[in-house]
Order: sequence, then C-alpha cells, then structure tokens
Amino acid sequence: MKNYINKKFIVLEKKILNKFKNSIKSDLSVRILINHLIYINLKTEKLLLIKNFNPEKIILKDINFLYSLINNIHNFKEFSNDKFKRQKFILEKNHKTLFQKLWVNYTFDEFKKERIGRYIKRIEINKIQKLIKNKKIVDFGCGHGNFLMSMIKFKPKKCVGIDYGKNSIDYANKFRKKFYPDQNISFLIRSVYQSKLKKNYFDFAIQNGAFHHLDYENKAYLEVHRVLKSGGYLWVYTDGGGGIRDFVWDLTQKLLKNIENNIV
Repeated sequence: MKNYINKKFIVLEKKILNKFKNSIKSDLSVRILINHLIYINLKTEKLLLIKNFNPEKIILKDINFLYSLINNIHNFKEFSNDKFKRQKFILEKNHKTLFQKLWVNYTFDEFKKERIGRYIKRIEINKIQKLIKNKKIVDFGCGHGNFLMSMIKFKPKKCVGIDYGKNSIDYANKFRKKFYPDQNISFLIRSVYQSKLKKNYFDFAIQNGAFHHLDYENKAYLEVHRVLKSGGYLWVYTDGGGGIRDFVWDLTQKLLKNIENNIV
C-alpha cells in the first residue's frame, strides 16, 4: 500500500462532498449511498490483503462511480418523501453506543475463531510474545476483550481489561467464564481517563483502535503512562492517514457524520 494518495482522490473528495450537500434528499437515497460505501470499504479491505498489488486504480473507479451516484441520486427522491434526519455526531458518545451493539453480535464460536484467532496472529506477526509471558497486562478500551484474551496463549501473569461499555464487558466476562475460568484475567467497567488502577503497576499496556474515538485522547494516554511501570511497553494501534484505506474510511465518515445514527 502506498503511503500517499494520488491527487485525483483529493480532487474527487472535494467534488463528492460539495455535491453531497445538495443531492441527498430522502431516506432512500441515504440508504443507497450507505450500501455503496459499505461495498467500497469491503472491497478496499480485501484488495489490501493481496501481496504486491496496488489497489488504487481499482478503487479510483469506484470513487468515480460514487461521485456519479451522488451526482444523480436526487432522481431517487421521487421514490420516497421521507427527509433523512440530521443529527450532530458526538464522537465518544456515538462510538460508545455503536460498539456496544456491534461486537456482542458474535456467537462465542465466531468470537473464538475470528476475533481471538485474528489477534493471536497479530501478536505473532509483530513478535511480541516475549513481552507478554509472565507479565502484567492492561487493555485500555478493551471492548469485548478479544486482544487481551488472545494473550492467554502466551502465558501472561495477569490481565486486566477496562471499557466504558457495560454490554461489551458483560460479553467479555461471560466468554471468560466459559473458556478461561482458571486464568488471572478480569474485565471492568472503567473510564480510560480515570481507570482507578494501581500506579506504576503494569508491564504492558494496550491501546488497540480505541483512543482515536475519544474526545480527550491525550488525557487517556496520560492515564496509561500513570499505570505503566518505568520501562514498560505500550501497544498502539490507531487511526493513521496517507493510504487508500484511510482515504476511503475518512471519506465515508465525512459523508455520514450528519445522518441519523439508526439509519446508518
């Protein structure tokens, strides 16, 4: 994947966003837009897994089609008189609602195979097994606990996961009781800003795709620093920029940020 975006993408983004302001008229047109955005995001993810392959040319065609779609989507208004609702997007609040509905849809078998299996591979690819064995580990924004539970294979001393979502923590604890009843692992409903965990206690901390959804990202990092031992390690996996995947994802968010959440 290239670490930059072709100028054609930037020009198209401006055209798409400008056209979007005036073209989306109905609930139906929003749903058509969302379906195509899902398709582009899934296609981008799939293409990025192909080695020695540049997906830019293929995705550029889809982005061009997206522009054409929005350019003509006003024609769909005749099929629906329902105006789509605009709602201010509140970063942290909306993600809290979303994630509690999202991850808990996995069955335990799906969770074990797809989520835990995925993060075991991530640990092995990044060769951090030695940083886990016999260590005390904390996961900030653990969600339903997939990353933390994947570490059980590498024999940590203690694991603690915190998250602000009760549904996610409930799911993690149910899974833990069924599959890891004898392991020293716990999941707590806590704020990443004030975790109430011991100072200078953990050897390894995790921030896996969580802090870029927060209102006060720096404040959360300060709390991580507080609970980590001097010389401890922090895994950071966060939203970046510059590649085709980030462009498609960011454009999707810009287009959907003012649309009522239940529709999305």
